[in-house]
Amino acid sequence: VIRQCRYIMAAFDPTLMHPWLVRSAVRYPDKAAVICGRQTLTYAQLDRQSDRLADHLRHAGLARGDRVVIFLDNSVETVIGLYAILKAAGVFVILNSGLKPSKLAFILTNSDARFLITSPQKTSVLSQAFKEVTQPPGLIFTSLPESTQNRFPDSLDFQSLVSEDIPDSCASPPPRIIDQDLAALIYTSGSTGQPKGVMSTHQNMI
Repeated sequence: VIRQCRYIMAAFDPTLMHPWLVRSAVRYPDKAAVICGRQTLTYAQLDRQSDRLADHLRHAGLARGDRVVIFLDNSVETVIGLYAILKAAGVFVILNSGLKPSKLAFILTNSDARFLITSPQKTSVLSQAFKEVTQPPGLIFTSLPESTQNRFPDSLDFQSLVSEDIPDSCASPPPRIIDQDLAALIYTSGSTGQPKGVMSTHQNMI
C-alpha cells in the first residue's frame, strides 16, 4: 500500500517539502541526489535513509511540530537529517557550524529542541553549551567514538540508525501534517541581540 501511495504521490506536485524527495526517488532512483566530497547518495538512498531516521525519531517520541537541531558542517548527514525530521512531522533547525556555546545554548532552549544531530568534533562546544541548558536534547552523533560515548553516554550513532543493513519498515505510517505546519526555524545571526527564530511553513519553503 505504501509503495502504491508513493507512485500516486509522484504524479502530483506535493504541497509539503519531503514528498518532493519521495517523488524524485520514484522517478530517478539511481540518479545522484547529494554529492559531498567523496560521498554520493542517490535519490533512492536518501529517501530510504531518511525514512529510517524518521522512524527512529517517531519511536523516540518526536511529535508533530517538535524541533530538531542540526549542528554540523556541510555533509550528507545534514541532508538526510533534514528530510528525516520533516518525514517525522518535526521542524528542522539548521545552525551555523561555527556557533559559539552561549548562542547554541540559547537556541536549544529557545526552540525547545527535542533532539540534536551533531558530530564528535562538536563535543567541546556541546559540553560548554549544556551547562546553560536546563533540559538538554537527545543527542545523535554522525559517528560515535568511545571518547564521545563516554562523555555523552545516552547518545546515539547516526550511521547505525540509517544503515542499509536495516530492513525497510512499513509499520508506522507518516503523521498527518498540512502545508501550514512549520517546516523550519531559521535563526538570525543575533548580531544586535539574541538570535531570533524565523518561522517558515512547508508552503513558505516550497
